[in-house]
Amino acid sequence: MASKNLNKIKIPWYGYLMVFLLYSSPFMLLTPVALLTGLFTTAEFGIIFSSPLVNSSIVLVVIIGLGMSLLLRKIINDYDGTPEGAAKFNKKLKLLDLLNILIPISSMIGVGESIIIFLRNNRIQLSAFQDRKPDIFIIMLLVGTLLDVGLLFYIFHIRIFEPRLYEISFTNKEIPLNIIQRNVLTLTFSLLGVIFLIMVTLNPANLSAGTNVVYSKLSPILIYSIIYFALATFLLTDDIIKCLRQIASLTAALSQKDYTVHDCKPTHRSELGVIIQGINEFKNQARDILREIEVSSKKTVNQSDDLVHNMDITKDNVANIVESLSSVKQEIENQSAGVEESNSSIEQIMGNIRSLNESIETQASGVTQSSAAVEEMVANIASVTQILDKNNQVVNELTVAAEKGQQQVKTAVKTADGVLQQSAGILQASSIIQNISSRTNLLAMNAAIESAHAGEAGKGFAVVAEEIRKLAEQSGDQSKAIDENLHSLSEAIAGITTDINHVQAAFESIYELSQKVREQETVIANAMEEQNSGNQQVLEAMHAISDSTTEVKNGSAEMLVGGEQILKEMKNLSEVTGIISDNMNQINEFSQQISDAIAITTASTSGTRENINTLMQELSMFRLHS
Repeated sequence: MASKNLNKIKIPWYGYLMVFLLYSSPFMLLTPVALLTGLFTTAEFGIIFSSPLVNSSIVLVVIIGLGMSLLLRKIINDYDGTPEGAAKFNKKLKLLDLLNILIPISSMIGVGESIIIFLRNNRIQLSAFQDRKPDIFIIMLLVGTLLDVGLLFYIFHIRIFEPRLYEISFTNKEIPLNIIQRNVLTLTFSLLGVIFLIMVTLNPANLSAGTNVVYSKLSPILIYSIIYFALATFLLTDDIIKCLRQIASLTAALSQKDYTVHDCKPTHRSELGVIIQGINEFKNQARDILREIEVSSKKTVNQSDDLVHNMDITKDNVANIVESLSSVKQEIENQSAGVEESNSSIEQIMGNIRSLNESIETQASGVTQSSAAVEEMVANIASVTQILDKNNQVVNELTVAAEKGQQQVKTAVKTADGVLQQSAGILQASSIIQNISSRTNLLAMNAAIESAHAGEAGKGFAVVAEEIRKLAEQSGDQSKAIDENLHSLSEAIAGITTDINHVQAAFESIYELSQKVREQETVIANAMEEQNSGNQQVLEAMHAISDSTTEVKNGSAEMLVGGEQILKEMKNLSEVTGIISDNMNQINEFSQQISDAIAITTASTSGTRENINTLMQELSMFRLHS
């Protein structure tokens, strides 16, 4: 129970008055009780209580009672409302309650001793005792008056104070007396007070006066004692009954699952008060826990709904992923088939490239032979200027054809159709070479005719013309073979045009080699242009043709190497495609496992939501809010 500052707790003034009356009330009733019991006569009572010694002891007791009242007020005012302050307060209050039991009894014994000392010092003999000592009767009179009068105010003091201290928590260790000790001790003191007053009434004077006198003096004491004992018993029992009713009402509300009931105020600082505090704390903690469970359950229900919804969305997304994976798998299978087809086409191209390489090597050998014949022809070319002019025209035409071939090779870099155009350019170049061979053959025939006209002077030139004619025929035959190979290559390239998009990267190296062929064709064109400048440049042009042919041969070899690399890369691509296909199958299986797990989670979440709904129904039976 949380403690508050006691400045907000109002203790009525008569609460402190009860403490004062605990000490002073016995002296207020001492006169009638002493005279009624016959212990003192009126004269003896006046002499005794006019004594400074006796009056001083009485005043001292009254001052102690006033001091105890002020001390109690100070303890209450010093309380600071903290848990440490509550512990100190309970400790001081426990000590003060015990002192309020011991000090009054000790004070009454002390006042009795002062009366006895006064009588002894003044050698006063009480008439009720004749020659006997009245010491024990005087003590019983004072203590009995305290227990039959002052104890009643102590009970009132407890009933006024304790209900107003309910906000200050306490434990079993901090209560002055447990409920058994309190009730037994209070009732024992009440009974002792009755016994003491009865014993005082049975003094020697009353006993010697006869039974009627004893009864007359004892009857009021007995009637008062019975009423007092009954009242004390009722007050003590009433306090216990109130606490039990509080406990019963609180536990009844809790048994009806009503946690909105207000905390009970422990009006009894005993074990019952500790029990009420414990029940209050249990109720508040249980209510807070149930409220947290209620809030958490509501959140869990909402989160379960969101989770089920998200699981449904996730399940749909996984299904879409599976469907997409199936499509990707189908595309990979199609790609794998395309790669296989492209691989076959590239192998066919490689066969054609190998044949082209062999033809280029044969042409290179023929060009070498032609170069040697041209060298011999140049030595005798001075007399055949017209033939050189016509040859110049042929070279110009070859230059134009080389330029066209150059443009066709450029377009082959961008698309597969460019490759086909490149082949067409090479075919055109071969046709030009055949044309040159035909024209050279015609020139050789004309030279033979002219040498025949020249007679003996033209025999040497006739031999040269015959060699040129043979060379021209050989070049024509080689050009036809190259033309046939190029036609085969062109047909193979046209066959793979539909697959060239899948292996575009592989043909980049072919494009580079085609560029080199274009450069070689440019060199040939430049050589033909140089041949057009004069007869002296024919030899240089043939050397340029020889060099160009060598470069074409090298380029063809590089193309062959590049093609082999492309073929190897295509095989690697085929293997990678197979690996990707296997991985896609595994991903598909994993996606199916995820889908199954989502279905299980969704079912489990639905079951959890049903359990939480059941829990919410159970919680709805508890009243947790006002």
